[in-house]
Amino acid sequence: MSVITNILAIESLLKTMYPTATFEKQTTPEKPTPNTFVIRMVSDSRELETGSWFVVDRDYQIIYFTEYAEEALPVMDAISSKIYSQISIPAEGIRFEGFNFANPELTGSKLYGTVGILRTSVREKRDLPTPEKVGEVIVSRIEIRPRSPK
Repeated sequence: MSVITNILAIESLLKTMYPTATFEKQTTPEKPTPNTFVIRMVSDSRELETGSWFVVDRDYQIIYFTEYAEEALPVMDAISSKIYSQISIPAEGIRFEGFNFANPELTGSKLYGTVGILRTSVREKRDLPTPEKVGEVIVSRIEIRPRSPK
């Protein structure tokens, strides 16, 4: 599952909650407008789970910009509740592992920005080589004779 596919899936989830918001992906604008979300991938780690599967753990920043600090916390709290009640985005195979957010801070653009970290995991199948087909099978009959006494 590609990073951009995951970002688009997270964006779609947030759009169901905030359809009038503006969304940016991976790059924070120099002068964001109020009611803007930025979704960025900040880390990716992978680990073999079995011989056929591996797990991709990713952390995403969800940054919300607003004109007033008191508007930010209810938005992030609602996102947190949605994430913990939904648990996953099944169509994309994304599982939510956690969501944390910080206090709003005044930015250089005179808006308040609140940063949340969404932890996700996705299981992916390894690309394994296709084994060679069995070309020919020979069946032999083996006769076992009892030992003769000496």
